This record gives sequence, structure tokens and C-alpha cells, in this order.
Amino acid sequence: MRRITKPPPESRDCMAEKRTPQASRAGRPWDLVVVVLATLLAAAMVFVPFFSGSPIQVVFVLPLLVFLPGYAFVSALYVRRAAVREANGEEVIPRLARGLDGPARVVLSVLASVILVSATALAVNFTPFGVRRVPMVVAVTALTLAFAVAAVARRSSVPRRERFTPAVPSAVAGGWSFRGDSTVGTALNVVLAASLFLALATTAYALAAPPSPQGDSFTEFYVLSENESGELVANDYPRDLTVGEPTQLTAAVANHEGQSQEYTVVVLQQRVRTNGSGNDTEVVASEELRRLNASVESGETAYLNHSVTPAASGEDVRLTYLLYRGDAPADPTAEDAYRTLRLYVDVSEGSA
Repeated sequence: MRRITKPPPESRDCMAEKRTPQASRAGRPWDLVVVVLATLLAAAMVFVPFFSGSPIQVVFVLPLLVFLPGYAFVSALYVRRAAVREANGEEVIPRLARGLDGPARVVLSVLASVILVSATALAVNFTPFGVRRVPMVVAVTALTLAFAVAAVARRSSVPRRERFTPAVPSAVAGGWSFRGDSTVGTALNVVLAASLFLALATTAYALAAPPSPQGDSFTEFYVLSENESGELVANDYPRDLTVGEPTQLTAAVANHEGQSQEYTVVVLQQRVRTNGSGNDTEVVASEELRRLNASVESGETAYLNHSVTPAASGEDVRLTYLLYRGDAPADPTAEDAYRTLRLYVDVSEGSA
């Protein structure tokens, strides 16, 4: 029979007194509350025009791209703290059931964020919205909040003393280091810290660097049509039009100028004539069909749904779309337009 030695009453009282405050705080997901608040604040910064392109916006949005989604994801996977030892050296949590603490959790959060944000961008690219600021922020925000809720639910399913809850004092006082004083552990700390710093610095520079005045400031301009399933596509344009009958099209204007911009789109119906070799085209008649106006924020895309009603019939006819920054002149031409698109069509008189 083994002999069990109980600690003196004074020692037990002292131990209980020391554990009580920690036990009362154990298991509270304050870190996930911070993640949720920081995520919502970053999303709000994106939607407030006053902060657009400012350093303050970068400071708040940066964690949403390189840390918050990964931390919520890792927290949902690893809900237990690493093995805890009591004063007698006995492990409270079995080795196979222990979780992550310290730098491993932080570095995994950064790596997971890079993967999650990249995967989100790939998925958003196949939607009608494309990889733009607002769809990306909405998608990453929703993903982060979903993982945070899952992490809270999973933590509540394990015993309170086993739940992972970062301790602020220990983190500040050196809790973010691997246990042990070995040379390998020190080297790993240095490598992890350097990797984290480089990842954050690179992303911060990419976000904060102002766009180059040459080559990086531009506007995308394209025409879309609606396919059989109702999606907007850049093909299958209507080629056979009828005089007096409207045809639905959509002009898309994507602003990458670095600032809010006013645009004017002019739609012309032109009858053209080509020379014998087919290399030169001459406009023999031109008629303005309509004008469209749009105010587009930087990084946003305006979709201008409109109808085109041909005014005259002919086979050598094209619809010419002219894009202007600001107002268009009274007599717009392709020579003075910022962007030009042409869609060749055949226009018939229709049935009498």
C-alpha cells in the first residue's frame, strides 16, 4: 500500500487561494472576443469612405488579412491548452490530449491566414463580384466570425481547466517562448519571430504603398450581356438587332485610379465602311443613342444596366461605347475618349 502524504492545512489553503483567481478566469474566451471585435472594426474601416487608403485603415485591415482568420481557425482546431504541471510535477492534461501554447499557435495562425485568404480570393474570383475590396472583406470577415463561433462552441465542450485561454501577464512577461533553454529552442524562437515579422512587413508594405502614378492607375471598361441563366458574361453578345426594339446590355466600369471618380459613358450607333483590303475603317454616319453616368469609389465596379434601341438599319453597323472621366463633350469621338469599346451588329427593319 502506497503512503499518501497530505499537505498541511495551511499549505492547502494557500494553494486554493492562489488557484482561485486563475480558476475563475480560466476558460473565458476573451481572446476570441477580441478577434470578433477586431474583425468587425476592420470591416467597418473598409466601408467608411473617410478612411479609404489611409494608414489607419491599413493598421486595422492588416490583422484581418494576416492573423485574425488563422487565429480563429487554429482556435477551433486546438481548444485545449498545452500540458500543465502542478507543483509536484504531475501533468494535468495527458500528453496526447494537449493543445498549443505560445509561438506555435501564433505562427500557425499567420500561416493559416495566408492559406485561408488565398483560398477565399480564389473562390471569390469565380463569382460575379470578382476579387475586389468589398467582396473580399465580406468573405474574410464572414469566415473569421464563423471560425470564432466554432472555437467558442468547441472550447465549451471541454473541461474548464483544460481550455486554452491565453494569459496576458504570462504573454507580456515572456510567455510567448518555447519551454526550455536549449539552443534548438532559442533558434526556433528566432526563426519564428523573423518569419512573422517578414510576413507582416511585406503585407503592410503592399497595402500601405501608394499606387504608382504611371501604370498602376487605370480604369477597366467592358460590356457584358446576360446569358440564359441570367448571369452577366463577356461573350454571347446580341448580334442581330431590330430598329425600334430595345436590347439589354451592361457597361461595367472598374475604378483602379486610387480615388473616387466620376464617369460618363456615351453609346453611339455608327455605320462604317471598310476599304478594299479591310485594314481601314471609315465612319460614314454616327448617332448618339444614350449617356450613362456613374460615381465609382476606388477599388469598386459600377454595373450600368441599360437598353440600346437602334435608330437605323444596316449591315455595317457597330455600337461604340466611349468612356470619359468626368463629363463627356457635346460631340464625343473615339479620339477624345478615355476608353473605347466596339460591338459589331446587324440591324434590320423588322416586320411591318
